Amino acid sequence: MAETNAKSLVTELEEHQWLIPPLQLPEHSVHDGFQSGYLRPLRHFRDTHESIQACISALTNREPGTHDERTLKRALGTVSSTTDWDSLTEDRVDTYREKYETVEQLVGGTRPDEIEGVGVLFGDESALKGQFERLVESRKPTIEQIDGGVIIK
Repeated sequence: MAETNAKSLVTELEEHQWLIPPLQLPEHSVHDGFQSGYLRPLRHFRDTHESIQACISALTNREPGTHDERTLKRALGTVSSTTDWDSLTEDRVDTYREKYETVEQLVGGTRPDEIEGVGVLFGDESALKGQFERLVESRKPTIEQIDGGVIIK
């Protein structure tokens, strides 16, 4: 069951517009608390799952050829390195699913370059406060309440 849930979540995370490399996110709008609380863990889960799948695939190849030597060495490195094999347990997958659902609830189909700012209270409070003050000066924002927070548009 955990494997099916993990594959389902990874499918949703692949090519997700918010899970791009951190340096490609807009500067000054995606704050550290949101990055470290949501985006980094989801990237880690996605990348770990991909590494584990590649390792399993390389090690279970029934007819490896000489051209597969690099793949096998990489797979053996994955087995012996610090790969977080526990990230695929049912509890951990559920935790990552909750984080993904929160991200979707907050940003939905909005691209990173379409927002003024996203963060978490209390870690990103001062940055969010500054952005909110600038937003109020330029236009009248709308406030939408969601579970555990608000979305200001």
